Amino acid sequence: MASAFAECSIAFAIKCVSIAKMTKLICSIPERLDARLEKLAQQAKVPKGKFVRKALEQVVRKPRVNGIAFDLVRDLCGSLKGPSDLATNPKYLEGLGG
Repeated sequence: MASAFAECSIAFAIKCVSIAKMTKLICSIPERLDARLEKLAQQAKVPKGKFVRKALEQVVRKPRVNGIAFDLVRDLCGSLKGPSDLATNPKYLEGLGG
């Protein structure tokens, strides 16, 4: 009975690990960037290569924002207090070029 229990415990302790196929990427980076990556990887307690992979994954997954500047700040319009004719009244535009 004891040996059957031990075998069962060992079977549950084994984890299935799938390793994704990886390719090597070689690039040159400034020494200061390398030092920063090394420090951040140490703080995260992971190898530098793994840290860089995770950082690249975040950048690649993040959707790029395209569009005109107004589209990017549309939600801010009207959020400030002040004169409603700030952009059109010549009184407020004095000294700004033009």
